[in-house]
Amino acid sequence: MGYIQLAHINKSYKLGTKEKVHVLHDVNISFQKGEFVSILGESGSGKSTLMNIIGGMDRNFEGDVLVDGKSLQQMKEKDIDDYRKLNIGFIFQSFNLISHLSVLENVMLTMQMTNRPHTEQLEKAKQILTELGLGQHLYKRPNQLSGGQKQRVAIARALSNDPDIILADEPTGALDKKNSAQIMELLDGIAKKGKLVITVTHSQKVADYGSRIITMDDGKIVKDEKLKEAYTSKERTTHTKTKSLRLLAAMKMAVKNVRLNLKRNLLVSFGGAIGILSVILMLGLGSGVTEYINNEISSSLNPNVIQATKATGKGEEESKQSPLPNPVQTTAPITVTDLEKAKNIKHVKSVDKVFTLTLSSSINFSGKSADIVSFQTMNSGVKESDLREGKLPKKNEILLSDTLAKKLSESPKSLIGKNVTFYVKTKDKEERPIVLEKEATISGLIKGQMNQDTAYTTYDTIANMYKTKKLTLSATQLDVTVDSKNNVDSVQTVLEKKGFTSTGVGSILNQVTTYLRMATALLAGIAGISLLVSAIMIIVVLYISVVERTKEIGILRAVGARKKDIKRIFFAEAAILGTASGLIGVIVASLIGFVGNNVIEKMFDARIIDIGVDYMIFGVVIAVVISIVAALLPAAKAAKLDPMESLRYE
Repeated sequence: MGYIQLAHINKSYKLGTKEKVHVLHDVNISFQKGEFVSILGESGSGKSTLMNIIGGMDRNFEGDVLVDGKSLQQMKEKDIDDYRKLNIGFIFQSFNLISHLSVLENVMLTMQMTNRPHTEQLEKAKQILTELGLGQHLYKRPNQLSGGQKQRVAIARALSNDPDIILADEPTGALDKKNSAQIMELLDGIAKKGKLVITVTHSQKVADYGSRIITMDDGKIVKDEKLKEAYTSKERTTHTKTKSLRLLAAMKMAVKNVRLNLKRNLLVSFGGAIGILSVILMLGLGSGVTEYINNEISSSLNPNVIQATKATGKGEEESKQSPLPNPVQTTAPITVTDLEKAKNIKHVKSVDKVFTLTLSSSINFSGKSADIVSFQTMNSGVKESDLREGKLPKKNEILLSDTLAKKLSESPKSLIGKNVTFYVKTKDKEERPIVLEKEATISGLIKGQMNQDTAYTTYDTIANMYKTKKLTLSATQLDVTVDSKNNVDSVQTVLEKKGFTSTGVGSILNQVTTYLRMATALLAGIAGISLLVSAIMIIVVLYISVVERTKEIGILRAVGARKKDIKRIFFAEAAILGTASGLIGVIVASLIGFVGNNVIEKMFDARIIDIGVDYMIFGVVIAVVISIVAALLPAAKAAKLDPMESLRYE
């Protein structure tokens, strides 16, 4: 029983829908290790087809091929790939070397799909090439070699995984007489080592180098002639386990292919970068504007403070016990019970009473009087940073807005430290209108909000004014300070459940932030449409690459690369393009942000383009993801290419 047995092999091709062309007719033959077999025949005799069937390249045939007792017909696709990788070494007439790989890399190609250590791969490849006289050409490209040298590289690649079977298709067809003789002697030397060498040729002279000549005509074996005894076969070498093409190897191949078409790929990367930088700029602008607005509001008001009031009609029982002193209040007075309710809420740090009057007070200085539009006791909304001059008021002191101060003196700053008299209109216990009067010292001037005439004093100062008329001051508002901005919403919810009406900067900031984020997402989404264009460009480029590299794909499949190995190479190429797009986009967006911020800062004293590291990482990641998704169809097409058809592609 032979090492390889072909049993009743029939092969035909369809022409159109019905007509069949028979290529092989009931071929039955066997081969032994150590044989140097020449399959001789004219073009169209079926010899190359027979070789492709033995090599596992063509599985669409009738009959069966047994290799060391194992049926090729019953093998799964993965097993056939491994069979070509470990058992078969192909040598082609046109060499079929990958042009952008060096001599050494071409030879190592098959070994990279095994779990043999890289150092061992390197050592093995160098050893084989040195034995074949190519030790000085390891790092040259195939186009730098002569025809004979290229064929030696092809032989070295075929021997790299120490296969049992060498299949040579017209190995001397592209060589001169001298190189042809050398190659045939090399093949004979391989057979002497106990390997099965099968050569396909149409030359009788080449066929005579073998130990056996099988002549084919019209798809049939017409003659099987034994010229000499087969060489002694040694036991088959135990092979390492196979694996997918190493990721690093796939990346190296992808990088080299990108470099081959560098200008085209740079244009694609720049096209993709436009979409990435647009999205990053929109996100950075949204983030910067949001932060700027939040900072501006927070610098004026404490985001941890909630202003709580009680609407008129609520807490009436409490109101009866505490008479309403302010006839124009639109809110109910805050009682002691209300104060305790607010203090007992979880996460509340402190509660301050605030009293407010609208159009019910006035001020007099040296005979000049002015109405106070808004009179308030000190609260969280009044900050030292808002002062024009002076300081915040203490007991028996008053703080005036700059607009109000101008109505009292042509030199508002000169008022600081001067005494003024201010008046408050209210009602006594019998509901009769009265006017409270108090002399106070001006502590400072503050920016007038919306050009209103406002004044501030301490709560105790007003309370003492009421005491002079035996009246009790009731706060109109509570300033509730929360321990953390994150707890503002929950405290505000509880306050509303307890009958308060509440407003707070934190709540406003959350709403503003939400709206700005929605707007940012919308703008980024619109900008992201350009990413679809870059994805389409990558699809087109990779489809072109599939066509350009059809023969390379055929070579890879012939030496045992799996379909997923082919996909991995194209995904690696897409990832490189995506990474390049992302990096270019991030760099350009950062430069635009830097320049833009400098210009805006000089004009408006603000920096509103905030491109953080997270956005940069997001930009690169999204570019890579889009590129890999775009590569799905081209990669699938490349993986489905027929190995034999691919090798014939020019």
